Amino acid sequence: MSLVEVTDLSVEFGALRAVDQLSFSLAEGGALALVGESGSGKSTVAGALLGLHRGTGARVAGSVRVAGTDVRAATEQELRRLRGAKAAMVFQDPLSSLDPYYAIGDQIAEV
Repeated sequence: MSLVEVTDLSVEFGALRAVDQLSFSLAEGGALALVGESGSGKSTVAGALLGLHRGTGARVAGSVRVAGTDVRAATEQELRRLRGAKAAMVFQDPLSSLDPYYAIGDQIAEV
């Protein structure tokens, strides 16, 4: 069973299509890298995995399942249970998210 299953994910901001029919799966215990130049949609994909585009005006299409939760159909309460418990995101500015004086593993375990 996949921990993350994304099928035909598209995300649009107005006339700009930031992600165009992306599909991938990630097995529990596996690793996946999204690699691309600045502006290629990596953070947009990560936001879609946690349902962070709700209420922003972004149009999200396709299927996104994380830890058995259909992110696009989930209620706000279901998303709150998913975020932090099963999935989390460290945003692009690591110094605002992580303390350089402590080991990363300790900081993530604390959450």
